[in-house]
Amino acid sequence: MAWACIMPEELKVVPRGLVCLANLDTRHQSVHRSIWELLEKERSNAPLCYRLVDIDEQYPHSKAKRATYEWYVPKGILKTNWMHKHLHLIPSLVVIFFELDWNDPLFKEKQNELKDKIDMVRTNLDGRGATISVVLLQNKNSFPTVDDVYSSERDQMANTLCTYFDIPKRSLCVLPVLPQPDNLSAWIDRLEQTFIESSQNYYMNEIRRVKKHKETLNNITHQLLHIRHQFKVGFFSELKQDIPSALKAYKNAYSYLTENARIHDTNILEMKMVAGFLTYKICRISFELSQPVEAINHFRRHADIFKSKVGPVDLAFEHKAWLSKQFQIFGDLFALCPQAIQTQHPGFYYQESAYQSMARKQIAQTTCRRVEQTDFDPSEFLKPTEFYGQRPWRQHHQKIVTLL
Repeated sequence: MAWACIMPEELKVVPRGLVCLANLDTRHQSVHRSIWELLEKERSNAPLCYRLVDIDEQYPHSKAKRATYEWYVPKGILKTNWMHKHLHLIPSLVVIFFELDWNDPLFKEKQNELKDKIDMVRTNLDGRGATISVVLLQNKNSFPTVDDVYSSERDQMANTLCTYFDIPKRSLCVLPVLPQPDNLSAWIDRLEQTFIESSQNYYMNEIRRVKKHKETLNNITHQLLHIRHQFKVGFFSELKQDIPSALKAYKNAYSYLTENARIHDTNILEMKMVAGFLTYKICRISFELSQPVEAINHFRRHADIFKSKVGPVDLAFEHKAWLSKQFQIFGDLFALCPQAIQTQHPGFYYQESAYQSMARKQIAQTTCRRVEQTDFDPSEFLKPTEFYGQRPWRQHHQKIVTLL
């Protein structure tokens, strides 16, 4: 039953683009600490999630990209670590903060020191498409004014730095905050806009990369990849804050799963779990977009499609547990939407969840009466799996079934 009721925390959070901030000494430097506190502060609808990292932070290694999927048979739909990885480990942008004035007498030495830090980050990103940005923390008294005769010279120095660091010009920013910042909040707001642009560009490139695979897929051996890729497009679109596109991708994935994918006893739990994940995303976004009727209609269709897909008879109790969880989760979403409550009451879904839970208990008791007790270690059957919805003792069964 536990497998049927999994609802990952990563699925329930609102995805935000991950930005890693490197070389900020928040413990000993008050200016660094102020920068971090302003970026980290709680804000409604904040598009980015910030994480402090060391300059030598190790990021997940990038797998070799497939040139073709012609002979590839997927082992499952959605890996259990994929959402966590893109929410918390793989950044869309790494920002390196560094104290360097244009007129610093040790400019050359510090420039080389910063270059070493950039090269270290680039190496640790291991070929991932994340952007590297540099923020120079400078003395506010040396910051150029509108009529500064040396401004063109500083522009030339900035261009030279970008060439030397191998970063685009928009990835080099200056923050005049030393020795003590004035109006730091306004500067941080402007700085964050450049972070948002870079982060969204990264996720747009990830979406394009995933979509490119569609041309190489077929509808026989790559059914699971169609679903997986549409889920990824939806998730990356959420990280990019493109909510309408995310909703469209999740709906496409759900439609393909229910209309095209083969469902049989050996993969039915995986299909139901992924369908439940997609339904959660579709309904949550629909409620957020003030479309409660869309959410209600989708969930009713979801329940109608899967209520009869029991799977193995001996696991009917597991099916009831899954149905109970589906109604309970939808009731939770429903209760958070004031507009939805005006059309219907969430108590209906909680009541149905309770009915399914009672049915699960009755079926489980009946099943247990005719099952002989055996002496075994249940921990062997509770090991983590690589893909959601697969059982520890029968992982990657998709490959076997497809080739038969």
